[in-house]
Amino acid sequence: MNREGHKRAHAKTPRKDPGPETIPEITWQGDDEALLLLCQQRRPGVATVLYDRFGKEIHRLVWHILGPDSEHEDLVHQIFINILQGIHRLRSAQSLHAWCVSVTINTTRSEIRKRSRQRMFFRPEKCMDMVADHTPNPEDRDLLKRTFSLLSHLPSKERIAFVLRYIEENTLAQVAACCDCSLATAKRRISRAQKRFRKMAQRDPALAERLGGKGGSEPC
Repeated sequence: MNREGHKRAHAKTPRKDPGPETIPEITWQGDDEALLLLCQQRRPGVATVLYDRFGKEIHRLVWHILGPDSEHEDLVHQIFINILQGIHRLRSAQSLHAWCVSVTINTTRSEIRKRSRQRMFFRPEKCMDMVADHTPNPEDRDLLKRTFSLLSHLPSKERIAFVLRYIEENTLAQVAACCDCSLATAKRRISRAQKRFRKMAQRDPALAERLGGKGGSEPC
């Protein structure tokens, strides 16, 4: 990724943690085959085009996995760097979307593990202002805080599978593809995450009541 590409990508990334509803819609009008060719030829401005195509989705996915986060912008920037650095290995434009999602998940999972080692995963004092920015209703804001607090205690692979299934509303097959695992493994991760999440939620009556059947039993 050249210096101009860094500047363009960084300039388009909001300075503040954006809620999933605040990212502009994509403006790239070409197809993925044309986009892949531009990326592999390292054309000037390709970082901006790539961001136009996948920026909104990547921002949303990171936000759903991590919640409001003071380092959201830096993480999204790193995701696009990783995409551009590895895109030359991609052989089919049909795989471009799935591959970008996979890079997003792997980069975010690495960040979760790093924070877990540093014991700094969930920092409510820094995140709650961001929750307030995107959730003006006090009751919804409290629910969001409690939900992300519980999710932060799940192992990274289980948390990501849970988010992909119940927040992103992917099918089981899509979860498996995004996580680069078998369908059986995806089901196990989701099941474990459900059990852990429900157990923690039961200790919080307000949360358990509001969530209702969210994250119910997964069919075999």
